Amino acid sequence: MSNFFLWLGASISLAEIEAGSLFSGLILSDSLFAIFFGHFLGGILFFAMMYISTKLKCNAMGSLKYFYSQNGKIFFSFCNFLALICWSAVMIMSAAILLNRLYPNTIFNLVAILLSSLLIIWLFLKQNLLMLINNFIVCILFLIVIYIFYNLINLNLNQIEVNKINLINAIELSIAMPISWLALVGDYTKYFKNPIKDSLVASVAYFLGSSLMYIIGYLTMKYYSDLSSFLITLKLSMLIIFLIIFSTITTTYLDIFSANESIKNINNKFGNKITILLIIFIALLIAIFIPFSLYENFLYTLSSVFLPMASVIVCVYCFKLKNSAKLNFLIWFIGFLIYQILIYFDFLASILTFLIILILTLGGEYVSKHYAKNKKS
Repeated sequence: MSNFFLWLGASISLAEIEAGSLFSGLILSDSLFAIFFGHFLGGILFFAMMYISTKLKCNAMGSLKYFYSQNGKIFFSFCNFLALICWSAVMIMSAAILLNRLYPNTIFNLVAILLSSLLIIWLFLKQNLLMLINNFIVCILFLIVIYIFYNLINLNLNQIEVNKINLINAIELSIAMPISWLALVGDYTKYFKNPIKDSLVASVAYFLGSSLMYIIGYLTMKYYSDLSSFLITLKLSMLIIFLIIFSTITTTYLDIFSANESIKNINNKFGNKITILLIIFIALLIAIFIPFSLYENFLYTLSSVFLPMASVIVCVYCFKLKNSAKLNFLIWFIGFLIYQILIYFDFLASILTFLIILILTLGGEYVSKHYAKNKKS
């Protein structure tokens, strides 16, 4: 059950609600289709990466040595380390901004420091105690979320002018959230006893929680200009503060923990408690002193490294291919470039990139065998 609550807690976040709010231009049926279908497609890769890490008994980045060699593992670990520090900063910043909007007397910097302090406590708890507290907190968070959802579906207000988005882009945006975890899901599954069952439980938990967050975001923007405007109407100050703070903690905890795991893959001398403190401190400094607009494009580009990376791994593992590490890295690079082009045109970037990588990995296997036969003859 701890596995279920860990990923349910990861899905309960402000980022998921904000993503769902972009769907408000769609009718309800199209929005629900995009949310569930997109999460299902992204969830397949989410499940696959968990399963592969479990079978290989490696953390997320550690498993890369079997597909990209040791140098490839170090390269992707470094990219993941940078991305997770930036995402941790974004989570801290988003929570502090929302609390400041709801309660103008709060000081942004102090809220950010409070969140960072709670993260330190969270990460330094013993594993059994942490899981017990996490399960309890996530249960409360889920009940608050259900209450918010109940209030939203019972609103009787006029709809406001909404964001314009087409169905294809909405599906892509739904795929984006589960695949944003591809570079770290294996950090929490390597000791699973039942790879299929345990990976499926985690995937279902994330699918349910994230889909619900998207729906809440969609419904909120149908009637309100932003999330804070709706939360104020609930008149549940303490519960809302609890939701904002601990939904941030349960999600950002995974980012910090995995950043620490990634740095271990680069050098075993790192990855200790001092490293965790440094990661949190750097994330805090970024959240306080660097506007998101200055590193937004860098972060999204960095994050787009991992879809083609995971796609190569899944294709090679599932089809039992024997492609060389150099070939896998070349296919990843081609996939990365294609993904950047498709994102620019807003056209099913994730799905098409995966399909192209599938063709390239299978084609690479065929060409390698054909070349080997010719060389022998």
